Amino acid sequence: MKRLHNLFVLLKKEWTESIREFRIVWLPIVFIGVGIMQPLTMKLLPEMIGGSNGLMIDPNAKISSGNEIYAGVFGQLNQFGLLIAAILLMGCIVKEEQSGILDILFSKPINTGNYLISKYLSNGILMIFSVVIGSYAGVYYTNIYYSSVSMDLYGKALLLYTLWFLFIVTLGVTASAVAKTQIQAAGITVLVPTALMIIGNYSHPVLDVILPSSLSNKAVSLMSGQELPSSWILNVLVTVLIIIGLYSIAYSRMRHKRRN
Repeated sequence: MKRLHNLFVLLKKEWTESIREFRIVWLPIVFIGVGIMQPLTMKLLPEMIGGSNGLMIDPNAKISSGNEIYAGVFGQLNQFGLLIAAILLMGCIVKEEQSGILDILFSKPINTGNYLISKYLSNGILMIFSVVIGSYAGVYYTNIYYSSVSMDLYGKALLLYTLWFLFIVTLGVTASAVAKTQIQAAGITVLVPTALMIIGNYSHPVLDVILPSSLSNKAVSLMSGQELPSSWILNVLVTVLIIIGLYSIAYSRMRHKRRN
């Protein structure tokens, strides 16, 4: 019971900081902007180009469906979400270590696991909530300017994508636990997922299973009308195991810091 109480105290500390720094306000707003970027750009850009250069838009051009337009939202979330995650998470642990707050916390009967769990939960909930809000804003604007987005496909694709983004959040917190500076933590948070997405462009059955970034590709494919491959369950399980592995790395590193 005491450990559970300490966890609640640490979670309260994290949420108090989020409120004080207005993260619970600006983060969802930023993701809403990212979410609506794709449908607005696809709608307004041809009109802007045609109007400014006197170009004619082919009236016989194939009009993409709402699902196809919306599939690009996940790509926007990948690009900007990585940067946002890096900015938000790069100092979540290493900053407290540099300022001495970590030494003060660990001088009290606080469990290392509870400390890490409070970081993962608070940041994970806030980031995933923002992703969901931003993605739904994309659905709303796609429905306005194009045909309706299939909510069934959207729900399935969003579940896959949120697990991929949960991996990014876990990586960001772990990077902040093992890195010596905030810049190093931000670099790991951006470069590792970027490398995984680049490697994931090379279609291979093994890569489709072992790469967490494949979940993002599967979400896009699902919204584009393609069937999920049978390997998606293994991909989910492997990603969950990697997330657990990242937590173990952070836990081991934090225990080492406490002993020293």
